[in-house]
Amino acid sequence: MMTNNSSLANREEVYILTPYDGVHFGGSARPKPEELLPDGKQSLLALVVNTTSFYNDGNVIPYVKRAVSKKVPVFVVASDKEEFEIESFNESVKPIVEAGAIPLGKTNLWTIDKELKKILVSSNGLENGVIEAYSKLHKPLLDIGETQKIISFLKDSEPIDVSKYSYCNYAFWKAIKNSPNYSSLAQAGEKASENILTPLLEQMKDKGILDYYSMGPSPKIDKQLLAKAVQRKQTICYHAIDTSKHALAENETEITQFLEQINPRWKKYVQIVNEIPQSFDKVHVGSNACVSYFGGQMVNQNDFFRNASKMFESNGILVADTHLHSAGGDNEQFWKQIYDIPEEKAMFAHALGLLFPKLAESNGWHVAIEYEKSNPDRISFQLKTEKDIVIPLYGPTFSVIRANMTERCDGLAYLLSSSDKPREVGFSKKYNANEFFSEASDNGFTPVCQKAEKIKIPNNANGSVMSCIFYKK
Repeated sequence: MMTNNSSLANREEVYILTPYDGVHFGGSARPKPEELLPDGKQSLLALVVNTTSFYNDGNVIPYVKRAVSKKVPVFVVASDKEEFEIESFNESVKPIVEAGAIPLGKTNLWTIDKELKKILVSSNGLENGVIEAYSKLHKPLLDIGETQKIISFLKDSEPIDVSKYSYCNYAFWKAIKNSPNYSSLAQAGEKASENILTPLLEQMKDKGILDYYSMGPSPKIDKQLLAKAVQRKQTICYHAIDTSKHALAENETEITQFLEQINPRWKKYVQIVNEIPQSFDKVHVGSNACVSYFGGQMVNQNDFFRNASKMFESNGILVADTHLHSAGGDNEQFWKQIYDIPEEKAMFAHALGLLFPKLAESNGWHVAIEYEKSNPDRISFQLKTEKDIVIPLYGPTFSVIRANMTERCDGLAYLLSSSDKPREVGFSKKYNANEFFSEASDNGFTPVCQKAEKIKIPNNANGSVMSCIFYKK
């Protein structure tokens, strides 16, 4: 949802709609939408929709739509005191998000109004305030499957993926992307991607494919692709997929503004499909679709090609960027100078703090970045502890963890010991060309076109980014 940058001087109230038979939080009767949001000057700073896993209040939709039409930001939250299964929450909030609300996940209903007011009133315009509120207040929810992995992470130091938490605050990722050496990697990736756009459109036209899914959209690349489609008078349906509503909103704004400058009649050829925030594993494109993972995302996933294969039924195009290194040279030194930076450590430390709040309050731990030789090699992001740290386990979701903990756990907390081996919280794979194409072939993908670009770091031209188009029958 986009908002303007109008003055907030006369907006004072953050109103909370709760799912209790139309009763406003605090006991008073819920006003009608036109009473809460009258025509003319607005006094409402923001609207918060409180939903739970056990209640789906369809009557809030008129409030959300009216607030959006009045440029009042709407947030939807889960205020259950305990964690609950995320699928139930996602199902109940889906129509609310589709109406224009911004999901904040789990929150404290007793303080959300004060926190929102403090952020929005002190911000430089409402648009910036909404982005800041999402960055500071959004807390993802865990599903039951994820808690099982947390068991192994805490108990046996097994790897865990914290990307749900690490990328929910867009500012951390921007800081990484703009850091000196990582920006060289990002620029090489963008150049490789740019060079493959025309061949990609030719492949889509040749195979009669209209739907284009951008996984974790890169607006700088996507807007060029769509502009080329307009120039070629080639029809394309654009789907941006991301877990962050604000990333989707920023992406759409940048793309539409760019296309307006290129050709005011761009909508004749480009249809932007409004997708709700969702994770990649929820997307199934079926037949006749193109799915792109620009930005090197495939290097951060296990079994990338196998999982990508499940998205297609037939006649599918896959676009993926990968990080390559040469057979010789010091690959470890080359990649570590890109990744072993304060910005990466800050993002993963923040993610771990969201997942384990007690960890954020403690010292005696840090995020380490290591290089591991394997097939393929990989950068490993690890949690290391220098002293014993007690991690409390709260809520019914964590009761699954408590029920399975038998060592160093009293049922309410778990001990991270200084003698534990490092716990991996993320990784980035680094291929040679043979490894990359062999993995693709094993999963039914045939390479059609590839473009590579050297990563320009002084005195170390040892790596490159390659963008590749694959076809799956």
